[in-house]
Amino acid sequence: MNDLGFPLGVPVQKIFINLLPTQEEKYETLIRLQFENAAYARNMIRIFNMAAGLFSGNFDIALASLFFANPPVLNGSSVDIRSAAMDEEEIVQLLGFFNTFLTGF
Repeated sequence: MNDLGFPLGVPVQKIFINLLPTQEEKYETLIRLQFENAAYARNMIRIFNMAAGLFSGNFDIALASLFFANPPVLNGSSVDIRSAAMDEEEIVQLLGFFNTFLTGF
């Protein structure tokens, strides 16, 4: 979002990443972002939905295609994001993104 000119501070308390086998050598990723309360989670879903609208099917940015393949789902005070099926290279890219995100860019 910062690269698009939308500086964003996200009050995520915990991030959970699960890899679920889908096909031969492909995995779907379930990313759960846990927030302090449901209001933060609902607002984050709104932000994700607006960002998905900006891309509107143009997924040249690989990370965007992973995040916006499926709509985010409210799960109490968490937001669940399910990716499209990914290969090893895409998983490495996703984990690199979170590593950068968590270490403060």
